[in-house]
Amino acid sequence: MVKMIRRVKNYVALRGLLYVDYMLPYETKYRGRQNCPGREAWSNYFCDSGWKLFYNRVLPPTIDRAHVEYPVDHFHQWGNLLARRVS
Repeated sequence: MVKMIRRVKNYVALRGLLYVDYMLPYETKYRGRQNCPGREAWSNYFCDSGWKLFYNRVLPPTIDRAHVEYPVDHFHQWGNLLARRVS
């Protein structure tokens, strides 16, 4: 996750914005994994002086009804953040 976020940040120009919108599975087996960060973890990726984090929201888990790709009811965690590269 650290490498992925670092790489994405490298594509943002000075004073450019980075918007991340995500949906992650929310099941016991995924909690605490690096690829399912909470709000605090997302903040840590943008706490250096080169970035200003404007918005960081992690929504409560929501149920997604069974569908073709996943035949049982299941939960997802939604979130988004907005940051600007300042230096």
